[in-house]
Amino acid sequence: LKPVPPTEYDGTPDARVLHRFCQECRDYLEAGKVKKHRQVFTISRFLKGTAWEFYLNTVAGNVYSWDLETFWVELLNYCFPTNYIGKLRKDIDRCYQNSRNVKTYVHELQELFNLVGQTDERTSVTRLWKGFRESIR
Repeated sequence: LKPVPPTEYDGTPDARVLHRFCQECRDYLEAGKVKKHRQVFTISRFLKGTAWEFYLNTVAGNVYSWDLETFWVELLNYCFPTNYIGKLRKDIDRCYQNSRNVKTYVHELQELFNLVGQTDERTSVTRLWKGFRESIR
């Protein structure tokens, strides 16, 4: 199968859109067996708008020294408001099950954890437990 190119990313400060772009790029690079030192350059073809400006002004001059994970972090820092991750952390603190079913609550909380890069299982489970309705705890 031929690798499916990712949907272009224009720098829209929407974590779901960026997450999708990142996942599609990873799949594209893996399927195309692109060498690590060429990965950032390869995906630059799928950038436009603010994301392209970031690439042009920050990355292009030394593109082969950039690794993919650093690129994602710096792209997010460039395209998103400076308080974006802080806002997501506050959303996590305000996320409770309330009248929702468990599956819906867990899904929302997991999505927020993914967006902020929360990988510590103990912290995640503690926050999940704290947000359950009293009748479940």
